[in-house]
Amino acid sequence: QESTFEYEVFRNNKIIGHTVVNGIKSSGKVTYRVSSEIRLTIIKEFIFRSFEETVFEKGVMTFSSVQRTLNGQKKSDRTTRLINQVYQVVNEEENKRFHSVLVMHCTNSLYLNEPVNQGQIYSEHYQQWLNISPVNAHSYKLTLPDGNYTFYHYQNGICNKIEIYQTFYNASLKLRKQGQERMNVPISLSY
Repeated sequence: QESTFEYEVFRNNKIIGHTVVNGIKSSGKVTYRVSSEIRLTIIKEFIFRSFEETVFEKGVMTFSSVQRTLNGQKKSDRTTRLINQVYQVVNEEENKRFHSVLVMHCTNSLYLNEPVNQGQIYSEHYQQWLNISPVNAHSYKLTLPDGNYTFYHYQNGICNKIEIYQTFYNASLKLRKQGQERMNVPISLSY
């Protein structure tokens, strides 16, 4: 089973990029792939590209990778890998192992799975647990470590809008083709 969803990225009511989310489910394994490209001009053009992949086996996250570039130069390259029930975290600054509760939900899974009854979500980028809380029916607030936050809005179990609030900018992602949720189904982590 495979589903693909496309989002347009908006800032100041202008499209500045796109995000494509693929969910692939086969024989006890779920893989999420999230690719983004954003072009922003402030005196000069900035091109931000991101590729993220997260793998779950039998409902448990076993691998995640986040690679981000700005104008072709690497900005982040982070992995989290489950080895003998212990997560190994590698990023630009450190390589460490930590015992943790097994990861069952993460930020990439938020695109295709509404976080009903979840209090925390693992962030593949921040490599830590983040608080998530409902704000009303089918809408949730994810609080980032720096105090910024993101709202996720759902329709039929699919995230159809994301609102990003940062210190220096706000942006939003909107599901590109309304009706995609009828053609594609959420890739559930349950088996």
